[in-house]
Amino acid sequence: MAEPMKRGQCGTPAPLALRSIGSGQKVEFSPHPTMNCHLAAKLGDWIEKVLQPAAQQELGSRIKRIIGASSYSCRNIYNNPLLKLSEHATGNAIDIAGFETVDGRRILVLKGWGPTGRDIAAAQKKADEAKAKAAGKYNGKDAPKVAPGGKGESNGQPVPAAKETPAGSIGKTATAGATGARVQKADFKQPQAAAKSVSPGPVIASNSKEARFLKRVHGGSCELFSTVLGPEANEAHRDHFHLDIKTRRSRGFCK
Repeated sequence: MAEPMKRGQCGTPAPLALRSIGSGQKVEFSPHPTMNCHLAAKLGDWIEKVLQPAAQQELGSRIKRIIGASSYSCRNIYNNPLLKLSEHATGNAIDIAGFETVDGRRILVLKGWGPTGRDIAAAQKKADEAKAKAAGKYNGKDAPKVAPGGKGESNGQPVPAAKETPAGSIGKTATAGATGARVQKADFKQPQAAAKSVSPGPVIASNSKEARFLKRVHGGSCELFSTVLGPEANEAHRDHFHLDIKTRRSRGFCK
């Protein structure tokens, strides 16, 4: 137990530094988080009902250590003075960055979760834009041929090679053709083929055992805590779980 803390709206009357939970098979906390007794009791239930069952089923081993990211801290939400006081400021919250199993494995939220929904959507958008760009510039239709001497021809009509050629890769190819080489329409299809060959594969959610463990822990936490935030919530929580016991009038918030 620690001395009562009070600093403006921050503080808790009976804080404790949590070293471990359990007796026979202890789960250690590193570093020791500072919190109130209500949160410590809730973490005891969480370890027994959510954390260890998920670890046994998905990892085949118990958790022996919880790696913390933050606990008591006198601050507003996201350290933004325009937002409300954080639950961290009253010892009501803990941030967890990872876990260590009895057999020595480390599962970190940042690495183990895998791509988020934001990542998948961003990758799909980028792929769609690249596909549309390639189709628009390199579709091979109506591309002007360039004749020796710097003059091109399109449908039998002479056109200036460098000025009238569309901007981008096609224009560069046409300018090169002005030195004396005749560029056929088929030549303009080559950049499109090259773009396809280097396109990255689709980004999908991870189904590794570490990812399944973390997602099961996240989902199970929503049954016990008032607020549960993880990588899918926003970038600020990409590398940890936020768990708190905020008093709410309605059901809890889980994302």
